[in-house]
Amino acid sequence: PHEVFHVFVLIGAGAHWAFIYKWAGHPVQSDLVFEVRVRSDRDYSAVSVGDSIAVKAKSLEELRDLIKERIRERFHEKMQPASVSLRFVKEEVWPKSANPY
Repeated sequence: PHEVFHVFVLIGAGAHWAFIYKWAGHPVQSDLVFEVRVRSDRDYSAVSVGDSIAVKAKSLEELRDLIKERIRERFHEKMQPASVSLRFVKEEVWPKSANPY
């Protein structure tokens, strides 16, 4: 009788582990936002807000493809974010000689 109790404890521990494993792959938010920094015509980088996804690319099309790929790799197909938004920030880099400050 006592050994049966231990079997149920093992089953409960396994069920708990399976639940945590599934939940760990869930996105932090249902809407995933990426901050995209455009440094030049050939330098794009994107970092997700509230999650740990970062991507660098040479073109906007490549950046979008890499973001889609990372989302597919990171999240289970049933737990994909409801929407993905890109927030663009254009950075201007001035040479030291042209710096007005």
